[in-house]
Amino acid sequence: ECMEVTSLKQAPELRMSREVQSPMLVGARRPVILISESVVHHFSREELRHVVLHEASHVVRKDIWVNWLNAVALSLHWWNPMIWWAFGRMRQDRELAADSLALKWSGVGSEREYGATLIKVFEAKNANLGLIPDVVGVGGTMRQMRKRVREISKKEKVTMSKYFGVLVGGVLSAIAMTSPISSIVPDEVKAEVIKGETEQFTELET
Repeated sequence: ECMEVTSLKQAPELRMSREVQSPMLVGARRPVILISESVVHHFSREELRHVVLHEASHVVRKDIWVNWLNAVALSLHWWNPMIWWAFGRMRQDRELAADSLALKWSGVGSEREYGATLIKVFEAKNANLGLIPDVVGVGGTMRQMRKRVREISKKEKVTMSKYFGVLVGGVLSAIAMTSPISSIVPDEVKAEVIKGETEQFTELET
């Protein structure tokens, strides 16, 4: 029923698992939606529909493939706080974009119920999956969850250009800081840039 409203030609496999506590999407080539037994048993039919639509939106948007690109960028510039900042911002924008698409599929007037489902999932288990490239799921801080609920109420659409712009900007900044051109940049200027990005990243995660 959920897949009828999506543009997916092949629906991802849906499995119930005792090993997870938060709904998540696993696998890039053959995506599988994992839902915990507690969610299946304690969520209503409509709440489960919201959960499945959210995870299906990650499939449509190919978010796991983007996660792998993030992982490559982090492996090349793991020491650079600008990359970590960009990665944190992308995680937030990724979830906002998935919410926007899931709400579109859910229909007009479903914002309140969808937001309540998000909070219920978050309270059930806050899984930190940010550094696992082959997985996307509900995670983050309570501050980030409140932001998602606010964006849902405003129906703000997160575009793909904004989504990729954050990562590209962070990667280009990191490359610039390590390229020959950076040799003409005074060390104190580099230190101020890194300090500023570190403060932004710290604020993002608290």
